[in-house]
Amino acid sequence: MHQLLEDLRTAWSEEDRESRNEVVARAKADAYVAEFPEQFEGWENMAMPDLVRAVETFRDAGMEADRWKVEAYLLHRFKPQQIGGTYVAEVRSV
Repeated sequence: MHQLLEDLRTAWSEEDRESRNEVVARAKADAYVAEFPEQFEGWENMAMPDLVRAVETFRDAGMEADRWKVEAYLLHRFKPQQIGGTYVAEVRSV
């Protein structure tokens, strides 16, 4: 897995949400997407729920590098989401 994705995974700690560093995680995600834009061609029209399902599919299949590419794109593309209430995904301006 590319070092930026490893750094993203570390910053986006799943074991301890208290130690999660969203600022670093988003910076690593932005850097990865900027470095490899060809990997994300056509993704701009994908809905957040579809991307989340892709994360779940790759995670369940043990395909960690692919999973973290999608995680990177989610962090790069969308603002933090509020869980509960009416769902409205906000696109980030990078």
